[in-house]
Amino acid sequence: MKNFEMLWNKAIRPLIDKQTKDKRIQITYGFEKESDACKDVEARYNNLRDETKRELMLQPDHRLDRHKLCACIYIAMVEMKLLKVMNGSEDKDRLVNAYVALLAACKILFFFVIYNAKDCSDFEKFLNQRKSLCFPDSKGTDSSDSYMLQTMKGLCHAQKRGDLNVLSLANIFYLLEVYTEMVYKNSLPQRLTI
Repeated sequence: MKNFEMLWNKAIRPLIDKQTKDKRIQITYGFEKESDACKDVEARYNNLRDETKRELMLQPDHRLDRHKLCACIYIAMVEMKLLKVMNGSEDKDRLVNAYVALLAACKILFFFVIYNAKDCSDFEKFLNQRKSLCFPDSKGTDSSDSYMLQTMKGLCHAQKRGDLNVLSLANIFYLLEVYTEMVYKNSLPQRLTI
C-alpha cells in the first residue's frame, strides 16, 4: 500500500484535482472516500499485475517492468471511473477518465525514466527542464488532433469494445520512453567525424 499510496499522491491525485477545477467534472467517489478510491484502484492494479505476471511473464515471481506497470495502472484507473462529466455522456466520462489515467501513467513512467537518468546528468537535466515525457507531433491527414488526443480516442474505443490489454498499452509506454530518449539525443550537438 505504501508504494501505491505514494503514486496516488504524487501522480494520480494532482491530476484529478486539476481536472475537477472545471466544475463540469466531478469526482465519483467524493472527497471523504478518497482512501477507498485509492484502495479500489490499488486492488484492481494488484489483480492486473498478478494476472499479467502469471499469464505473460516467463518468471512470474519477478517484478513487472515499468511499461507493464504503467499499463496496469492505466487500466485500473479507467475501470474504476474516478471522474464524471456533469450532464455528459458515457463517452465523455470515458474520455475524461482516459485522459487522467494516461497522464498519470505517463507521469509514473516519467518518474522511472528520471530515476534511471541519474547515471547521465545531461539526460537528467533535459528531463528536469521538460518535466514530462516527449510526445510525437501528429501528422495524420484525417485529423489535426494531438498525439495524446488521438491516443486517448483509440484507447477509449478499445475500452468500449473490451479490447484494452496490458501488452498493447505497455508498448505505447515503451515507445514514449524511446521517443523521449530520441528527442534528447537529437537535441545534443552533432559531432563531426573525420
